[in-house]
Amino acid sequence: MAKEHHSPPRENDDGTLTEGSTRQLAAVEAVANIVARVTDAESLFEALLGTLAELLTADVAAVFMRVDDSEEVTLRYQVLRDKKETLAQWWGEIPRRVMEDSQPATFTDASPDVRAIAGVPLTFAGQITGALLIGHRLPREYCQEEVNILSVVGAQLGLVVENVRLHERSSRQLKGQDVLFEVNRGIAATLALDALLDLIVHSALKTIRAAGAVVVHLLDEESGVLSPRAASFIPRILPSTAGKTDMRKGRGIAGEAIARGKLINVPDVTREARFKTGTGRAFRALMVAPLMMGDQCMGTLSIDSQVPAAFSPDDEKLLSLLGSQAAVAVRNAQLFSEAQRLSGDLQKSLEELKEAQALLIQ
Repeated sequence: MAKEHHSPPRENDDGTLTEGSTRQLAAVEAVANIVARVTDAESLFEALLGTLAELLTADVAAVFMRVDDSEEVTLRYQVLRDKKETLAQWWGEIPRRVMEDSQPATFTDASPDVRAIAGVPLTFAGQITGALLIGHRLPREYCQEEVNILSVVGAQLGLVVENVRLHERSSRQLKGQDVLFEVNRGIAATLALDALLDLIVHSALKTIRAAGAVVVHLLDEESGVLSPRAASFIPRILPSTAGKTDMRKGRGIAGEAIARGKLINVPDVTREARFKTGTGRAFRALMVAPLMMGDQCMGTLSIDSQVPAAFSPDDEKLLSLLGSQAAVAVRNAQLFSEAQRLSGDLQKSLEELKEAQALLIQ
């Protein structure tokens, strides 16, 4: 991997600008014109990346963003010079490497479809928020002026990416508030526990962007076993399968979440000694929120993702709130069940009393 640094436009001996410097100044002018006339983020991404691909005769140009405060890096926008082409995931770990190195870099033999790649980190207020990449299908080397042009566009995209991140974060927070309202309304409207837990599971799946699957486990206080009661990937948990689990209080990540009474966010379960490997679905990141009512734990609400370090502090807050709502739903169902049992016992006692009175009268 070769690393390049930004340098000012160069002059020939007679004072005229070199061809590369002319292209660099043309890029500055083109970027300034685009930023001045385009207002929405999507159009700005398309215009800047399209201009960049044209200036550098690149086959593809793409912007990658860090997701909130997590380590996840995701493709945000991509432009192909040939609109009829399609490219599979050609970038691999390069966006993350560019962001970690904090400086421009070039790559050869990057992927089978895109042999040469150049990238620069995107920054805002001293923080790295993403990466800008260009790619060529055929092997080649990038000159300093080309990397400088990439840096010019990247400097403008840093602000755009930060604005997009703030907007998307605000949208998720509003969506999260709507979800919490819907769940609260559901708890107030019904005591049907399975329906409420299913609502909570799918609300978490819909709202937490990186979610792969969501499961609610309920705790049996006598045995300490955690049994699945609702899952986003199964329409209904059958009674015959509900108890078939090795998860229990005091064991693994779920057991520790119960013991601590606090949410646990594991960036990568493959590097976590507490994680108990099962035979089910494979995933990397895991969050477990205990269902707490005061000092009593009713179970856990778990969410996983195939992407390492996928969950942000905002995701933690939302899952904790949904876990609290799930605890209320479970407690209400328990109280209702207990009330029904007491009502049945009272009815039985009244019937026995009537029978006794009838015998006395005879």
